[in-house]
This record gives sequence, structure tokens and C-alpha cells, in this order.
Amino acid sequence: MSNAIWGGLFFCTLSIWLLIDVIKNILKYEPSKKWKSTTGEIQDHENIQLHPSKHRDLFVEYKYIVAGKEYSGSKVALYTLIKPEVKELEKQFSNNSNIQVFYNPKQPTESLLKVGGRKEKSSSDLFMALIGLGVGIALVIAGYYGILEDA
Repeated sequence: MSNAIWGGLFFCTLSIWLLIDVIKNILKYEPSKKWKSTTGEIQDHENIQLHPSKHRDLFVEYKYIVAGKEYSGSKVALYTLIKPEVKELEKQFSNNSNIQVFYNPKQPTESLLKVGGRKEKSSSDLFMALIGLGVGIALVIAGYYGILEDA
């Protein structure tokens, strides 16, 4: 099997995994708006921007208590954050270590700092996963028909 086919299969597998995760998150947009909230405490946070763009990664760890039991979380939202959202959250974190944590009442280990989805570009993560899957399929086909040959 050619490298193009192996690369395409890898790309397809990665894209399918991403697609499943994105669909799970999209299906939680509306239900998460009904999640209960509690006060949580920021344990650690870091704002990373790898290259100049609107995309930023916000890594956060927080603890919260539900029914007398302590939980920890690190998920901020069900979608990819953009620069203004990250700056808003960073400001909130620096002013106060206490934050509002939303948790799934059926599964308190599942928590978020922002519920729902983003109205504008609500499907950008979905499109990225589908594009990745398309590229993977194209690589497999190109490798199979010898369009991309190993050097």
C-alpha cells in the first residue's frame, strides 16, 4: 500500500474522530442551556496563541462542588473559542478566582464555563471535520489510482 493511502486512512480516521466529537457537542448546545450552575474556583489557566489569527486556546482547570462532592473540570465551551471570548474570560479569571460553572445535573462530572453554541459560525468545527474527511478520502483515492506515487 502506498504512503498516500496510509496517509489518507490516517487523515480519515482522525477526521471521523473529530466529526463524532463535534456532533456530540452540537447535540449538547440546547440541552446545556438548561444545566444547573454552581460557584467554582479557578485552579489554573493559560491563554495560548500559536500564530496571529482570531483563534486562541484557553486552557483552564477549575473545581466546583455539587451536592457536597467536589469535582474538577477543564472544558470551557462546546465549540472553539475566538479571541474576544478568550479575552473576556481571561479578564473574568484575573479579577476573581470564583466563577460560574455549569454542570450536567444527570452527570455532574460534565461541566462548562459557557453553555450553548456560538450563533455566528456555529458550524465551523463541523465544516473543518468534513473538509478533513474529504481530504483523507481524496488521498486514499489518489493513492489507489497511482495519482500520488511514492518517491
